[in-house]
Amino acid sequence: MASEGTDPKIEVPQEEKEAKEKGNGEEKTDAKDGEGMINDIIANNAVDVQPVEPENKMMFSKAKVLDEEELSFWNIDSYLHSKFSYIPETIRGLLEIIVVVTLFMVFPVTLGFLERGNETTRLPAQVFQNTGKGPTYLFFRINLFISMSYSIYVVVSLFASNILYIIVAVLNFFSFDLDEYTIEVIQVINSTSWCWKQSLIAFLVFLAASITSQPYEFGDNDGSYKYKVITMVLMYSIFMLVIFVEKFFMCFMISEIRRKEYRDRIWDINYKTFVFKKLAAISEAHPWERKELAETMEPDLDPGFYLKYSDLKLNSVEAAETVAESIFGFLEVQTLIYEDLVKFFPNNHDEVYEYLAENSEIKDKNNPPITFEDLKAKAVALYKERTDISRTLQSRDIVINKLDIILVAIAMYFGVVVVMILLGINYSGMLAAIVPSIVTFSWIFSDTIKEIYNCFIFLLVNHPYDFGDRVVIDGEELYVSSVDLLSSTFTGVNGRQVFIPTSVLFRAKIHNIRRSGKQSSEVNILVSKMTSFDAALRLKDRVARMLSESKSFSGEIYIREFRAEGDHVRICLAIQHQSNFQDVKKKHDRRIEIVSILEKEMKAQGIEYLNSYTFNE
Repeated sequence: MASEGTDPKIEVPQEEKEAKEKGNGEEKTDAKDGEGMINDIIANNAVDVQPVEPENKMMFSKAKVLDEEELSFWNIDSYLHSKFSYIPETIRGLLEIIVVVTLFMVFPVTLGFLERGNETTRLPAQVFQNTGKGPTYLFFRINLFISMSYSIYVVVSLFASNILYIIVAVLNFFSFDLDEYTIEVIQVINSTSWCWKQSLIAFLVFLAASITSQPYEFGDNDGSYKYKVITMVLMYSIFMLVIFVEKFFMCFMISEIRRKEYRDRIWDINYKTFVFKKLAAISEAHPWERKELAETMEPDLDPGFYLKYSDLKLNSVEAAETVAESIFGFLEVQTLIYEDLVKFFPNNHDEVYEYLAENSEIKDKNNPPITFEDLKAKAVALYKERTDISRTLQSRDIVINKLDIILVAIAMYFGVVVVMILLGINYSGMLAAIVPSIVTFSWIFSDTIKEIYNCFIFLLVNHPYDFGDRVVIDGEELYVSSVDLLSSTFTGVNGRQVFIPTSVLFRAKIHNIRRSGKQSSEVNILVSKMTSFDAALRLKDRVARMLSESKSFSGEIYIREFRAEGDHVRICLAIQHQSNFQDVKKKHDRRIEIVSILEKEMKAQGIEYLNSYTFNE
């Protein structure tokens, strides 16, 4: 017997039929919901569905912009120091000494125990007393001398690399006030560390050789190769000491020049370079490493003598653009917001934001983000700044090196005399031969020597220009292309090369645009003769208000001239810019901005004017 409701001949009640249709509808709805859930899961599966990029989203490349040491036979030491840079330098040096001394001494000590047994412990005393004999003793003595020499090299190198911190710590311990000149002397000692380090290493190696061998006696030349080698080491130490004195004088003079002329520029450029280096390092690091890197990465101690952070690949316009692109690419962002800089630069984020965004004010809210174009423009500008100051320092070094050659020759002469005195050699004959030659030479070439001296004074003391400066010489606008001792090369605004002897520049009137502060330009406009002076004052006030809102102008403006000229009135407005006119393109961009503001305000006030503008600097 068929069940109720299945036989088509049997009429199903309407209520039951509606209930059944409702149940079937719920089943279909449940099935549809289940299918939708599965579709949602599939839609959120990043493996099966490719993400859709926004149409205006930029894609950035990811190129490594920080140089890394590569392993090779010739740079094993620098590679290992770079690889283990997270270990303090002093600990690395001590570990290095332990490893090298162990490698050099383990074999002779083992050989000594095999041959002599417990008497091997007496070998060091025999070496210092020069009483030992035999091949094992000789082998032990040579390896001990090599180990001592290497230890001396590492210890003195560590001392030299940390000389700044050591001197400052000692002076602070004795409560000595660090004034400007004391700091300068400390920096010069650090700059000449290579010379005195070599002299100190050679002298200590000389003492080690004298201790591990027979004591050295001055003037007692026995003709042996050992005596000659030790004497050469001593001579090298003396020569490097004399060179250190000469270099100290030169570096002190250079530091005076750089302190007065270059230090601020070098500090500023090094700080900007560090900002980009830190951004590049953070972006290239793994996400979980970025916080620690942001908190621990600090700028190196900067005396303001040299450009730093050369490991950042910032050596061309294209490389500068790549640096900016890589930062955005590794960070996987479209803009750098203020909060990002707070995380990356916890101690100086406001300064960094002001630099990158060119904002003179940090607001609590609505700080505009830094776009890729902003960062790229800053990177390119930084490259140009580094190039200009680098060529400036190179040009200055060309002049200084010529003076350095003269002083080194004099220092070498005195070094020879000192060595001859120490070795007991009669040097009076050499003095009798050289002094008359020097007097004769100076008498014949006295005018040339005087001119060269004046060139040194003009370029190093007066120091009127540097490479890349925009200057005006006797009314002609030029750019400095190169600086040498006897002449300088300039480039005119039309690209023409001009060579001017330094002796001619002594008496020339030189205006340096780069070194100028805020400069003003004059703009002349012709307005209707019906324009009153009160209308000109209102125009000036309105233009001043508009210019003060621009970051390119200070807002200071005054009427330089107001006079009738034919059927018109000439108004001359003097407008102060926020910077000088070294960058010609930016200067002309500011002129366009001035014209735009003037036209807008004259139209607003109903002043009739001719479409003519004359600018004077």
